[in-house]
Amino acid sequence: MKREPFRTLDDGSSWFSGLPPAERQAVLREVGGYAMQAHITAADGQVGVARSGVKPTATPSVMICKDPPRYGFAALPADEHIKAFRVLVSVFSVADTRPGRHSAKAPADTHGTTCFPEARSRTDVACVMPVSPA
Repeated sequence: MKREPFRTLDDGSSWFSGLPPAERQAVLREVGGYAMQAHITAADGQVGVARSGVKPTATPSVMICKDPPRYGFAALPADEHIKAFRVLVSVFSVADTRPGRHSAKAPADTHGTTCFPEARSRTDVACVMPVSPA
């Protein structure tokens, strides 16, 4: 099985922003599911928001930092989707690298993306995304 190369959060955000709105919503539901399976905490949310580059007062940031975290990011207005994607991927990477936690395995998905922490740095987030044929 061939592994796809890791991409940065900015690369993932660029890919995500190129999706049609309906696909963005589906990806947000899927990545939100990964975060939920990782049992994120409000503390994970705060660290993830700081890594995401999204303002702590933005709606997705506030939702993820609640105790317990709120979900439903796909229902946010379209202009919040990119912020929600950045926050969710960042928070998932924090929860997945928590000390004493086994690495979460993201299930095969329908959008060709799998998000994991970047192997080289615990502060970077990476997504495995298909490379578009040129």
